[in-house]
Amino acid sequence: MIYLITGNKSSGKTTTICNLQRKYKGDGFYSLKVIDKNNYISYYVVRFSTGEKMSYLIEKSKNYIEGNIFQRFNINNKAIKKCNYWINTLVEMENSNIFIDEIGKLELEYQQGFYSMLERSIDHSKKCNVFMTIRENYLNDLVKIIEDRNEVYEVIHPVRVGIIIMASGYSRRMGDNKLLMPIEDKTIVEYMLDKVIGIKGVQIILIARQEEVITKIRHYENIIIKVNNNAHNGISQTIIEGVKEATDRQLDAYMFLPCDQVGITKDIIEKILMKYYTNPESIIVPVCNGLETSPVIFPKRFKNELLNISGDKGGKQIWQQNMHEVKIVDVGEENFNFDIDDKEDYNQYLKKLSGTKKI
Repeated sequence: MIYLITGNKSSGKTTTICNLQRKYKGDGFYSLKVIDKNNYISYYVVRFSTGEKMSYLIEKSKNYIEGNIFQRFNINNKAIKKCNYWINTLVEMENSNIFIDEIGKLELEYQQGFYSMLERSIDHSKKCNVFMTIRENYLNDLVKIIEDRNEVYEVIHPVRVGIIIMASGYSRRMGDNKLLMPIEDKTIVEYMLDKVIGIKGVQIILIARQEEVITKIRHYENIIIKVNNNAHNGISQTIIEGVKEATDRQLDAYMFLPCDQVGITKDIIEKILMKYYTNPESIIVPVCNGLETSPVIFPKRFKNELLNISGDKGGKQIWQQNMHEVKIVDVGEENFNFDIDDKEDYNQYLKKLSGTKKI
């Protein structure tokens, strides 16, 4: 069976194939892209099983190993030979799943790059599963090659999760706008955004109430800022605004992250996301020291239930009523669910970080 993971640029194809490799095992390689000022300047290929990495494409203006030229890149032929060796080894094993990231213009228009291993993998797909990423505008070309060989395939679109940062509360217990209070050299809202920036396959949506908060984060790229004009209706309104925005963006799931949950780390967020990627129909609930906590992930099929909550009720009532749909992920870190509600919490967290700062 051949599985084609397709989408546009930066749609999460590599993230998806990496998640599938973790779930179904096997070997092959994924692409590691180096970005400078929003432009790709080089590509590496990385073997799943060993982490071995080789430069594959690099801008012509940079130092490179002699090879062919493709558009503004030089091709490292040694990397192609190495990838061919990896895939040939899997073909000889016969029953090992094969993962190739990615197939594109170089292969399908010029029959260069990974083209030979593409053909071998397709021909071998009766004996194992083959997973490939393919840019959406070249999908039909690849499908034609597969159909001409009478092989069976399935198209997979990358799952995209909306990380909905809940930042429209009133900070009543703090007495000040806690999202603008400093932690290290940032405000709390910036400190939290930095924990999710750079995570692949997600869309960050921040639900805010105050112009001061919005002004503080306008410089962040690729973040959707949604103004909550009805925050007085309670936490439910923040959830509703987030779900509406995620629906408009055609996202597949919603992770609700309180903006004051400063103890969380990027690694924990990615661990929770991984649990969802391997259980995409389930509600994902993290557990810390035996207690359920945030951020919870809901698949989009719970959209209507989330849109119908009211007052200061969150999503907990929904997953508690659907325990058979819940998957637990034990994050195992003591301070992961630490949040800042008042000045005592704030001082405690500063002290934890090394701080002597007091209000």
